[in-house]
Amino acid sequence: MLSNFYSRVSGFSRPKVAPVVLIMCLSVLPVCADDFYVDAYYGCDETGDGSQAYPWQHLQFALDAIEGSEDNPHTVHLAKGVYQRVDDIGSGITPGDYISIVGECTNETMIPLLWLRGVSEFSVTNVTIQKIAAHQYQE
Repeated sequence: MLSNFYSRVSGFSRPKVAPVVLIMCLSVLPVCADDFYVDAYYGCDETGDGSQAYPWQHLQFALDAIEGSEDNPHTVHLAKGVYQRVDDIGSGITPGDYISIVGECTNETMIPLLWLRGVSEFSVTNVTIQKIAAHQYQE
């Protein structure tokens, strides 16, 4: 139908369409460690995505949402604030393996109780921890 249009309109010729070849180069690279963000005062677990622009509010929520591995460790950055479990104030924050928690300021970033249960590769820096509880699984 368009070819008839172009032949009837003087001065126009049918446009030539050259094939476009799209070459996508996929390289297999190791996945870099992901960084996630938590802000006790300005974050939100419902609308946040763990990014610096939209942080989560609760540390345990973040730790439950991510899973680190030897090939893909994660870092959770904490803004100034107090980070305790909201579902059970008496129980501590429970991290998983291959997770690093980095606080914004040692004196103003606090975890009242850190509960280490069966984790072997885990670190915390720049955070004040009031109490640490650990449990070693016996086989």
